[in-house]
Amino acid sequence: MSFLVTMLLFVIRRSRTSSDKMCFEWSSFEMSTKQKKLTTSCLQKAGKEGIKFMDSYRVRLVAVAETPIFQDAGLKAEQMLLIDEWPDQEGDTTLVNTRGDTMAQRTMDVDMEDTVSGPLQFSFISLEQLKKNTKFDPALLSFTDDSELTTSYFDCNPLSHSEALNVSNVFACQRDKLKSLLDNSLFALPLQIACSSPRLNFVFLGQNKYAAELPYTCWTRLLGYHSPSVFNLVQLLSLKFHKIATPRFTVHTAYDLLAPFGHASKECYPAKLILEMQWTSKDQERPSTVITQGATGKLTLSPGSGDVRVAGYLGYNTLTRILNLTDALLRKDPSLIRWPEAADSKQVQRNLEKLLRSSKLRGNNPMDSTAFTSASTTLPSSGTDILAQGQGTDFDFTEQLWTVLKDCGSLDEVICCLETVFAAIQEGNVKTMLRPDNNSTVARLIRAKQSNDLHLPTLEPLSTMLIFLELGIDRFMAEMNELYRTMQSIPFSDVAAFQDSLQQTSFPCLAGLKGSSFSNVASRALILVPLYQTYVTMAELHNVLASNAYPMKSLLKLVMAKYAATFKAGNLNPTSYVFELKLKVIDLNQEYMKRHIPYKWTKEAVFTPTSGGPPIRTITNFTSQNRFKYLEAVNGAMQQPADSVKEKEGDGSISEVWTSYLGTFTVISYIPTDEHILKAWNN
Repeated sequence: MSFLVTMLLFVIRRSRTSSDKMCFEWSSFEMSTKQKKLTTSCLQKAGKEGIKFMDSYRVRLVAVAETPIFQDAGLKAEQMLLIDEWPDQEGDTTLVNTRGDTMAQRTMDVDMEDTVSGPLQFSFISLEQLKKNTKFDPALLSFTDDSELTTSYFDCNPLSHSEALNVSNVFACQRDKLKSLLDNSLFALPLQIACSSPRLNFVFLGQNKYAAELPYTCWTRLLGYHSPSVFNLVQLLSLKFHKIATPRFTVHTAYDLLAPFGHASKECYPAKLILEMQWTSKDQERPSTVITQGATGKLTLSPGSGDVRVAGYLGYNTLTRILNLTDALLRKDPSLIRWPEAADSKQVQRNLEKLLRSSKLRGNNPMDSTAFTSASTTLPSSGTDILAQGQGTDFDFTEQLWTVLKDCGSLDEVICCLETVFAAIQEGNVKTMLRPDNNSTVARLIRAKQSNDLHLPTLEPLSTMLIFLELGIDRFMAEMNELYRTMQSIPFSDVAAFQDSLQQTSFPCLAGLKGSSFSNVASRALILVPLYQTYVTMAELHNVLASNAYPMKSLLKLVMAKYAATFKAGNLNPTSYVFELKLKVIDLNQEYMKRHIPYKWTKEAVFTPTSGGPPIRTITNFTSQNRFKYLEAVNGAMQQPADSVKEKEGDGSISEVWTSYLGTFTVISYIPTDEHILKAWNN
């Protein structure tokens, strides 16, 4: 207790007596009249770019979940404030390689005592700036960097150790003066300040004074890449706290169960499949790929859209076409339709003739719905169908007709093809069985011909779009039905009931369609979104979970209820569909987990003094996704001792894997609740 009080009073005294030596003086606040008041909404709009604060600093609102080194630091918040130095003008940035050679050269000129006269600063070039400087042609990028798609990275220009401390003191002790510059809600968020300390390798200084629990301050030190010597350093740093109390340890691990992203279209929303587990640990436990028996955690799954890493991803190509057609139909604007760039009209005609010829040869009665047999035609695959042709999958005539028409390059070409189909129907050459529930325009015309009550519609643009959309919906439903059947543990009757319930429920997102002449078909199209997301979710859960973990029927109902609620709220954004499942280690498919390693391993130690007083927590974190690019540069400038003894592999440890994981050590000190101490801290 006396140690904490002494350190606290020292910090307070330093902030009062050395303001003339600090870069961050209060006078700068009083002199600035152009600074607009920062709010949560304006920081959210600014995103990674942040907002300039007091002419020198950058403030950003960062999701704690996107920063693995703070994710398990007990911040008790979903977001935090990140402060660093405002970056240099565009064009003044310097490209820093991943090993920090440039950084190492610059540190030669830095005052190792870390005075204000020599603050350590970092400038990093962005991908956009690199393209601009080199006149980079985006077409040359056949593959997109997965870091730009699946991971949120943050450039940081750290403050010097002393300047960061002074900024922290201003936020902690002069809240009243900051009220005119910061919205009150921002004070409740944890604060992290990027800093640099060449001797001690401090990289972040944090605080959370106005949390519901005890206020605290924290320091984060960069350890370097994992090695035996680095882990020994962790043990050494922890020794001083063992004098206070015997700690209790908890290990947290996180797995990204999807393969690294290689290539994505502009309309792709990356899926997310994250497993987080935790368990009580021992002091000497080291990073391991093995999850300890008794561990508990949660699985978070977001299907995304068009992500090649998840099951049934090709179905999104069909769904995208359907939603685009729906939008164009409701707006009554054919120009909004997106057509294939490499359309081959001759191939479309050949495929159509082949389909019609096969239908004529079969001679089935479309009025007979007691059985269903698909056409034997196998059309060339264009790469956009979920299911491979000729593998026992049954598609009726109208569903196969979509496979032909989707490759058309214009609405006029679709009209031309439909005229050919209508002529064949009128001549009685289309004699193929149809699904009993197929009520599309083309299906009704085929049945009408058999009953001699055929009246062909006029193929003007909007009616053609309607017929085309109906074919797409029927095809997509047939594909989804077949995919659900492939998962034998999922009762298809429940899926059909889910579809019916969506169709019959008056959701707010469908209310705007009332009164439209196309409301019925548009409603059918929009309902495909939660149906598709449900399938992808169930398929991935089927892979991750052990066969006896959860009854799939019960799990399906949970997913359906969650996604129906999302759809009911009027949200069609793929990123809004997220499913979380609490589980135990015994619920996991162990063979599946053997193919994955964690991207983060964290050991938390809590030291609670036996004599009373606030606890002290330490967080040792090793991650392959540190999210802060400048830590790589700082690590490159560090002098790390070479390991003479190779780390042994045991209990799941794989030294070759962990040597690529960057480590940090964070100490969190809670402020005593004694009234006179809090009064001194506030003043």
